[in-house]
Amino acid sequence: MKASGISLQRIMFPLIILVIFLSIAAFFFANNVMPYTNLKMKSLLYDVRQQRPELQIKEGEFYNGIDNYSIRINKRDPVTNILYDLKIYDHSQRRGNVNVTVADSGRMEMTADKRNLLVTLWHGKSYSEMDEDKRNRYKTFPHRTDIFDEEKIIITLTGFDLQRTDESLFKNYYQMLNVSQLSHATDSLNKEMETRNKHFEHSLVAYHYFKFRDKSFRPVPVQPVPAAQDSAGISCRKRK
Repeated sequence: MKASGISLQRIMFPLIILVIFLSIAAFFFANNVMPYTNLKMKSLLYDVRQQRPELQIKEGEFYNGIDNYSIRINKRDPVTNILYDLKIYDHSQRRGNVNVTVADSGRMEMTADKRNLLVTLWHGKSYSEMDEDKRNRYKTFPHRTDIFDEEKIIITLTGFDLQRTDESLFKNYYQMLNVSQLSHATDSLNKEMETRNKHFEHSLVAYHYFKFRDKSFRPVPVQPVPAAQDSAGISCRKRK
């Protein structure tokens, strides 16, 4: 390079300018474009999940988001979307847990019109309590048990139409904030932390003061009690 008369600084100068320009552009994109994109994406993803109840059912928890039904699954295969160890409680009769369906595995999917939830169950049982004859003196608890290899249940969905949620509910998440907003949020959190620490110290001292005794406290000396005297002024002493 020196032989051609071009110095290293002159060759690296355009590259340095390019790197500086890319750094500024990357910072502008991460500080302005990314928070706006995350806000739009998170709000839309939340609305889509609210529209599809089968995506909201969590493992090991009862899901009561569907009217008149309570559903529980033990495990979900993320690849095939197969559900294992299902329990479905049908409360449509308003009589409590009188209709229960238990299946080894199953699958949930929306119908083409997006108005119904199709539940396909494999290898399970259905328990149904029947109305008891009131004329009987003693209760017999009649019930019916159905064993199936495959069963399909159609659940009508109401209130699951796509409705856009107010985006202001997600604006306080850190992924939706730029540098200035993060700095302001940090100051607010620090002030809130100081306030809570002072409140905690005050509460701790107020309710557990015996653990934080004041070192300047000195007990008041107790005056000795004089010996009892009779009416003549002579001290009464115990004779040995």
